[in-house]
Amino acid sequence: MTKSTLFIAGALLGLAAWSATIGTAAAQSNNVIAAEQACVNDNQHSAYPAAITDCAQALQLNPNNATISAILCIADGMAGTAAATVTSCTQAITLSPQEEPPYVDRCIAYINLGNYSAAIQDCTQAINLNPKDPLAFGNRCIANLASGNNTAAVQDCTQAIALNPQSESAYNYRCDANINLKNFTNAIADCTQATKLNPQYLTAYVDLGNAYFDQKNYATAITYYNQALAIGPDENGYANRGMANQALGNKAQAISDYQNALKIDPTNQNALNGLKYYDVKPASQ
Repeated sequence: MTKSTLFIAGALLGLAAWSATIGTAAAQSNNVIAAEQACVNDNQHSAYPAAITDCAQALQLNPNNATISAILCIADGMAGTAAATVTSCTQAITLSPQEEPPYVDRCIAYINLGNYSAAIQDCTQAINLNPKDPLAFGNRCIANLASGNNTAAVQDCTQAIALNPQSESAYNYRCDANINLKNFTNAIADCTQATKLNPQYLTAYVDLGNAYFDQKNYATAITYYNQALAIGPDENGYANRGMANQALGNKAQAISDYQNALKIDPTNQNALNGLKYYDVKPASQ
C-alpha cells in the first residue's frame, strides 16, 4: 500500500548550523541587506510562502549567499513544489557542500517526485555528513521501501528509531517493510507501537489490518480497518476492508466498501477489481 505520509523536515529550521553572516553593509547595497533580512525574518516566523519570494529576490541580488540559499531550500521544502525544492537545495549544496540539511530536504523532494535512487543518494550523503540525523535514515527508509529494498528499509528505520524512539512514522514504515518481507510478527509489533505513540495514526491501523489480511485472518483485519475508518475516511481502509469482506463472503458489505473507496479515489484498483468481481459498476458511472 502506498502512502503520502513523510518525515517532515521541520526540524531543519534551526539556522545555527548556517552561521555564515549575511554579508557586510560595506559590500552590499541597502536593497540586498533588506531583502536578505526579510528572507531571514520570514523563515524565523515560519512564513514560508513569503520566504520563497523574499529569498529568491535576495539571491537575485546576491546569488552567492549560502545562508539565504539554504533558507530558500527549507522554504521550498515546506511550502513550494518538489521540483522547486530540488532546484533551490541543489544551489544550497553547490554553495555549501559540507552542510547536511539541504541533502535531506532534496532527498524528500526526490521521494515526492518518485526519483527514489536520487533520494537514496542524497540521504546517504546526509548520513555521511551527520550519522546521528534520524530524518536522513527515516527518509532513506521510505525511499528504499518504495524501491522494493525492504531489508534495507528495515535497517534504515531501525536506525531512525534508535536515534528517535518517539518516531511513529519510523515504526510504521518498518511495519510496511516487514509485511513485504512476510515478517508478520515484527510487522504487528511495529504498527502496534506506532499506534501507541499516536493513537490517531490512521495509516498504522490500516497496516495492522494488512498484516492480518496477508495471513488470511480476515476477521481480525476487519477489526483494524474499522479502527482506521473510525478515525477518518481512507480509500485503502475501505478497499482493503472490502477485500476482507469479500474473502468472508460478505457481499453487500464488500460492495459498499468498494464504492466508498471509489468516492475518495475513483482510480483505486483494488476497489475497481472488487466491483468487477461482483459485476457491479462504480456508483459514479
